[in-house]
Amino acid sequence: MSRAELIARIFEVESSSLDFAKSSFYNVVAQVQLFNQGLEISTAGLNALKEVRDGELVSPRSEE
Repeated sequence: MSRAELIARIFEVESSSLDFAKSSFYNVVAQVQLFNQGLEISTAGLNALKEVRDGELVSPRSEE
């Protein structure tokens, strides 16, 4: 496998991992809404790529 092919494969795996995580996130949101039909649950502003830190929704810290 060439270096270029390896890099392409890494990006492919990374992309599919992100797609899976986003799909899982939206599945959990749907389940929470299903099991709490009597409650009004706001999903405005939800973002699969954000995290809760100190009570606020923020972008994740970069891994350096």
